[in-house]
Amino acid sequence: MKTDRQTEKSSSPSPTDVLNQITHTYRKSQRKSLIRDLWASVREARPYRFWQRILTYVRRVRMISFAVRILGYLFAILQTGTLVLLTTALFFIVLPILCTVVVVLLLTTFLDVRKSRRRMEREIGERCVYVFFNLGSFGAETAIELAKGEDRICLSVSPYWLTADGHRGNRFYLNVRREDEHFFLIRRYFFFHIRKKILKADRTVLVY
Repeated sequence: MKTDRQTEKSSSPSPTDVLNQITHTYRKSQRKSLIRDLWASVREARPYRFWQRILTYVRRVRMISFAVRILGYLFAILQTGTLVLLTTALFFIVLPILCTVVVVLLLTTFLDVRKSRRRMEREIGERCVYVFFNLGSFGAETAIELAKGEDRICLSVSPYWLTADGHRGNRFYLNVRREDEHFFLIRRYFFFHIRKKILKADRTVLVY
């Protein structure tokens, strides 16, 4: 007997189910036309609810895609800002420092020209001067052998404005550097300077 009562009690609807049924019935009673009733029936059908779930998923994906696109735009703006910041730093910090170093180096070189010219005047004296352009390693050895005579001196014109590359080591120099006893490495602009000031045409041989 007790079991039958429990079965009857479990099979009876819950208050929540009763309330949902009443609400559903009330909504149906409020439909004032056939079209609204058909539309409401379609919306209550499972295929329609499934379609609504798909649409909801698509909207969420679109929202995520939109959010990712916005984040991409923000990242691009940040990248642009970083590039602008680096460019500004390069323009206002690095570039002035580099220009200052170059100006100081050029000024030092200019001030050293007179000292280097006097040095070359003493070295050349009454010797015959051989000036070499584009001198390679083999040519440098030949020039060194040629300069061993007491009446000769050889000059190798460097194609570089600032680098220390030479025939005997890489010691930095401004205008002129001794490579051997009577063999010197000079800058190109310094060559044109001493050509006007101290080189004599009858005792100067240009070797290209």
